[in-house]
Amino acid sequence: MRSLFLSWDRIGPSMAGSAIRSLELARAVARRGIEVTIAAPAGSELPENSGVELIALEEGGVPRSAAAATDSVFLPGGMELMTALHKPLVVDLYDPFILSNLDFFGERFDRGGARALLALRWLQHHLANGDCFLAANAIQRRFWLGMLASAGRLNRANYRDDPELRRLLRIVPFGLPQEPPAPGRAVLRGETAGIGAADKIVLWAGGMWNWVDPITLVHAVAKLRKTRPEVKARGIPMPRSARCRWHAKRVSSPRASTRQAKPSSFSIGCPTNSAISTLLNVMWG
Repeated sequence: MRSLFLSWDRIGPSMAGSAIRSLELARAVARRGIEVTIAAPAGSELPENSGVELIALEEGGVPRSAAAATDSVFLPGGMELMTALHKPLVVDLYDPFILSNLDFFGERFDRGGARALLALRWLQHHLANGDCFLAANAIQRRFWLGMLASAGRLNRANYRDDPELRRLLRIVPFGLPQEPPAPGRAVLRGETAGIGAADKIVLWAGGMWNWVDPITLVHAVAKLRKTRPEVKARGIPMPRSARCRWHAKRVSSPRASTRQAKPSSFSIGCPTNSAISTLLNVMWG
């Protein structure tokens, strides 16, 4: 049996969340003895011993030869397809992008080249045509059940033998490599300005997106440092491929949260070399 996974984001040593999700789902399926191919943008590269085959994602979407040879297709819910897929379709809905798009495009929402509307139309297409759907948690599942209901998918045929609709919409957590991370050289403690060799580190992987509320992190770290000055926050920089998409789309930047967070940090008495300033500077510079 063969499965084809589609990733609209580049796979490599530094990846955005969507690429991590696609790769780890593909690896998990491959470990079940299924022959897995993942199609990703040019410039992608797989980690060693990934257990999957990598091919280039074509300009028009799905590589025709790969689509013809596969038995099933996994794709992100917001992915645009220029080629019809006549194979069992698993749609990954871990990213409720139709909500984040409200802030993603910011004041330019109506001038975003209709990209938000196009993404919604593709989502509606996938909801109508998918055979199985994935959510990352129970709260997401409730949201997507409503979307599936509006698409006419909560019907008697799906309900009869599966009253909880578990076969239609499954929960699959985000996904990380199965192998635990191997210790390496120090890159934070004693190596990053403002972070000492014995400090405790809070790793913030949510990005500086408005919809994940990084301002709360600013205030939380500032409050904590009064009693636990050894606790420092550290953000994960956005991969270069993701930054390029921001510039290409010419939409509102997540830096808006950075601009809000910096004045906020000063208003609560945080010096420029504080953990918060380190977080903000590391995030976006």
